[in-house]
Amino acid sequence: MKKTILAAALLSSISLAYAAEDHTMGRDASGGYEQAMQSMNKKMDAMKPSGDPDAHFAMMMSIHHQAAIEMAQTYVTSGKDPKLKAMAEKMIADQKREISELKMWSTEKN
Repeated sequence: MKKTILAAALLSSISLAYAAEDHTMGRDASGGYEQAMQSMNKKMDAMKPSGDPDAHFAMMMSIHHQAAIEMAQTYVTSGKDPKLKAMAEKMIADQKREISELKMWSTEKN
């Protein structure tokens, strides 16, 4: 319990320090990142456990990868670093491919 409280306090102080700085572009991107995470969490929370660990993994990873795509797309449109943009574009392609593979697996299984 103490570790959880300490971690929460640390994250809060980091968030406050970040918010105190001028991050005009970052605020818009941060909102996009947060929206992607909230959407992912909402979808995962709505999932009903199937009792099948394989199917459950495939469903959750598809949702997780979609959030990664949305976060990377947000970065591509708002980020500045060329190396990070290239990484984000690769992430988008890789995550889309993996979602397709997970859907194919799910279709083949059923």
